[in-house]
Amino acid sequence: MADPVWLADVLRAEGVETVEYPGWLDRGHGDFGQITHVMAHHTGGDASPRSIAEHPELGLSSQIHLARNGVATVVGAGIAWHAGPGDWPGIPTDDANRVSIGIEAENSGTEGWSAAQYWAYVKVCAAICRRLGLGADRVIGHKEWAGRSQGKWDPGGMDMDAFRQDIQQQINRGPTPPAVNQIDEVQKVAGFWLGERETPGEMVCGSDGAGRYAKFRAGYIYWHPRFGAHAVNMRIFEYWAGLN
Repeated sequence: MADPVWLADVLRAEGVETVEYPGWLDRGHGDFGQITHVMAHHTGGDASPRSIAEHPELGLSSQIHLARNGVATVVGAGIAWHAGPGDWPGIPTDDANRVSIGIEAENSGTEGWSAAQYWAYVKVCAAICRRLGLGADRVIGHKEWAGRSQGKWDPGGMDMDAFRQDIQQQINRGPTPPAVNQIDEVQKVAGFWLGERETPGEMVCGSDGAGRYAKFRAGYIYWHPRFGAHAVNMRIFEYWAGLN
């Protein structure tokens, strides 16, 4: 095994908006051997990626910062000081830093978990586990590791068993394929005669409000969820208008 230099790639592939903190690939307290677990934390309040990457006392204090809006920032690839003393089956006593990836979610622990942050948390853990060939049972809370030894209670307000169930479902389901914009796909085929696009995005159309269209120099592309996307030459409109 080696340092998880693949973190940013697998998070993006899972559909998580991901930022790479400057210098993250070279940041850490030594190199990993075998990574066997993922540890979930909360920050206890407002915290920036920098505060996790460059903690004034701990240096790198987790590999990932997860903002309230669900954006993940990868801040380090080496070992991080995030776990402290504790124990859990399958992890050497007081030695979780060496075998686990830490995730610090920006949360007080009492404010609750927004859908954006919670499901990003699920996807982050699932992406890491899938890459390492691990099941969701290898995701533990800091409170499970260090509750007895340190009195830790993070991530607060989170049912870890339910969290692991959601992670396992995400692992089994796999990454969500990116949505395909059918108007853009039709433009790839018909663009040679449609010409330049004149609307920056799509406009709403249809009596049900579910349709969309985009205008081009020589025509339009219309889309509706029931009928798909179709290109219409401007000359058809001109002929139709000529017939009143």
